[in-house]
Amino acid sequence: MLVKYGNGILRVFLGYGSADFYGVKSMLVGRGWRYNMLAAPGDLTSDGWPDLLARDNLGRMWLYRGTGHGRFMRRKLIGGGWGRYVRLVGAGNLTGTGAAAETGPGDLLAVSRSGIMWMFKGNGHGGFTRPARVSGGWSRYNAIIGIGDLNHDGRNDLVARDTHGRLWFFAGNGSGGFARGKVVARNWDRWRAIF
Repeated sequence: MLVKYGNGILRVFLGYGSADFYGVKSMLVGRGWRYNMLAAPGDLTSDGWPDLLARDNLGRMWLYRGTGHGRFMRRKLIGGGWGRYVRLVGAGNLTGTGAAAETGPGDLLAVSRSGIMWMFKGNGHGGFTRPARVSGGWSRYNAIIGIGDLNHDGRNDLVARDTHGRLWFFAGNGSGGFARGKVVARNWDRWRAIF
């Protein structure tokens, strides 16, 4: 689990196969992480290790390749123009099913100011293919999370919280889209943020 503090320090809490991080000591990843958005889409570089994306205040996207030891390699600029999106969601491989959904290149979802969601499919080399429109209406949600395969059908899914505190489940269809959402919980507005 990565935690970014307000002073720009990024720390990692290494899991140990349990459902919690109780008693786990954190490890410093670095200082100066003054990015306005981070996303963990999975393995973007096909080396077997999860990577991290960071967007700066100029709208530039940076790739940090994971090393498998709680650290990242030197950042690499992916490109600019990412400031037009109000939300970035790392969702794993959205166009694979079964084992491919777990091991294939990670994908990134981006929500525009008008509430349109776009999918940027990972190309396996640290970049993305041309964006594809997923659907509209996503501005009604104040949190969107790539949750993995929540319903055990071999496809990666999403959960989202709306402004009334309802939690919605969106089943992935294995081709970059999602089934109609359904409410799975209520009163989730008691928390300031969910990830």
